[in-house]
Amino acid sequence: MVVGIFGGSFNPIHTGHAILASYIRDAKIVDKVWFAVSPQNPLKHNQNSASFKDRVEMCKLLTSSSTRLCVCDIENELQPPYYTINTLNELKKRYPGDKFKLIIGSDNLQIFHKWKDYKTIIDNFGLIVYPRRGYEYDKCIDLYHEENIILLDAPIIEISSTDIRAGIADGKDMQYYIPDRVYEYIKRHELYCSNG
Repeated sequence: MVVGIFGGSFNPIHTGHAILASYIRDAKIVDKVWFAVSPQNPLKHNQNSASFKDRVEMCKLLTSSSTRLCVCDIENELQPPYYTINTLNELKKRYPGDKFKLIIGSDNLQIFHKWKDYKTIIDNFGLIVYPRRGYEYDKCIDLYHEENIILLDAPIIEISSTDIRAGIADGKDMQYYIPDRVYEYIKRHELYCSNG
C-alpha cells in the first residue's frame, strides 16, 4: 500500500485539508492519506494551539466516515524535536510492507533544503507537492530536479487555520470553513475562544 503522509499541526483541521487530501487520494497516486498530527512543528512557535489530544480528536472526526483518509498520531510517541525524517523512518519500521510519500505545499518546497535530512526524504520516500498561491512551481522547480517529486495540479484552496483561530477568537461564525462535527467539537470545548 502507498500512503501519503500529510503532516501538520491541524490547528484546527479544516475543509481545505479535507479537499486536498481527497484530491490526492482520487488522483490514484496513493492508496490512503494519513493526517500526521504534530505535537510541535520545529519551524513554528507561539501558536494559539489546541492540545495535541484535541487536534487528534478533530482529525478523527473529519476522517471518521472515510476508509481512505486516516489519522496518524505517531509523533506523540517520538522524542522532540519532531523532525519529519524521524516520523517517516519510524513509519517505515512499523509498517515495512507499505511505502510512504510526504505531502507538502509548494511554499515548503521552496525551503525544503532547510528540513533535516531533506535529501534522504526525497530519495527514500519522495514528495507529493500541491500548489500554494505565491509559490508557483516555476519559482522552485530548479531547486529539485528529482524523479521522486510529483507536482500536482491541485486546486488552490485559501483557507487558513490561523484565520480560523482568529475568527473564532473574534466571535465570528466560521462553520463553513470547518466540517460540522469538527466545528461542534470546537464550540463544545470552547477552543480558540478569546477566553478559552
